[in-house]
Amino acid sequence: MWFLRDHYSPSEMLARTLFLSSLVSFVGFFLLDFFLPGFVSRFFSPNLFLFPVFMSGIWWAMAIRHTKNHRNWQMILSLFASLIATIVAWNMRNDFGEYVFFALLLAFVTPVVAVLVIWSSNEEGY
Repeated sequence: MWFLRDHYSPSEMLARTLFLSSLVSFVGFFLLDFFLPGFVSRFFSPNLFLFPVFMSGIWWAMAIRHTKNHRNWQMILSLFASLIATIVAWNMRNDFGEYVFFALLLAFVTPVVAVLVIWSSNEEGY
């Protein structure tokens, strides 16, 4: 299993622990405040946990030494992001006016092209 590997660096383990604990705290406090409004936000904002989530997530991503390339999942997630971007662009179609077709095309194509560019740069060894 991926979490039982014994070749983690101490920096990676610390960043992973900080990321996961901050993320779980944020989600837990957010859900608690969502279902019981004011229960958490009267004392502090649950959004305070977002900064450690982002910073430790970036740290964890930079500390990882051993990675696997899951191209199928990357393409599925990029197609899902394309679908979400296209839905958002479609909901804003009145603002785009006569350029709605180009906005929808750009919203759908951009995440897929970004993944393909990342793949091509990895194959060249940069």
